[in-house]
Amino acid sequence: MTGHDRRLLLLVLAIGVGCAVLFAWIGTQAHAAGPIWFDVPVGSFVQGLHVSTALWQGISALGGPLLIAIDVLVVLILLARREFLLAAVFAGTLIAVTIGIDLAKDLVVRPRPADPLVHATGYSYPSGHACSSIVSYGLLAMIALRSDLSPRIRRWLVFGVVVLVALIGCSRVALGVHYPTDVVGGWLGGAAVLCGVTGVMLVWSARGRDRQADLPAIAGVRPSGPAT
Repeated sequence: MTGHDRRLLLLVLAIGVGCAVLFAWIGTQAHAAGPIWFDVPVGSFVQGLHVSTALWQGISALGGPLLIAIDVLVVLILLARREFLLAAVFAGTLIAVTIGIDLAKDLVVRPRPADPLVHATGYSYPSGHACSSIVSYGLLAMIALRSDLSPRIRRWLVFGVVVLVALIGCSRVALGVHYPTDVVGGWLGGAAVLCGVTGVMLVWSARGRDRQADLPAIAGVRPSGPAT
């Protein structure tokens, strides 16, 4: 692993730990609580936007039922391409996140906002849609960044993922099923997971490069150089 790889790994892990700490801290503040901090002004602003409920529901579905279908499709495509390890990482991460969200909800036991526009079950913190969407679409962005797509397309894909995740979070507030701090907590929790997976991928890629570099030595082939 090169010095650049180590610095990047430390940065990613530091960001992940910071997100995890903030996620846990907000959870302690929101424990069995109603609106806190900026929940009322931000919630009022988002709910006051001139966007139809049907459109918000459609955006929200991209972080719920439709996202599950997308995730299954991605795993099947990875398996068909014989990317077994990547498929296992993708599926395993999403399963772990689903379990983690349920555990966090049961620990924080925050009631949902009153008078939602759509039906929602379970506790409020963190937002499962916000957390799942940043992990799922973030992993898809990571796969795209490792692909042979042009740099311009990859940049647009990452930008699209950021916008989509933000809209999904806003939709949960607009529909009245989450407080803004639930969504922020979901984003932080998902970002922590994504940083952890990114760290694993960085180590995996670095070791792969190291093994490739060691192949000539293992095969008894000396690096070419000037004749003496």
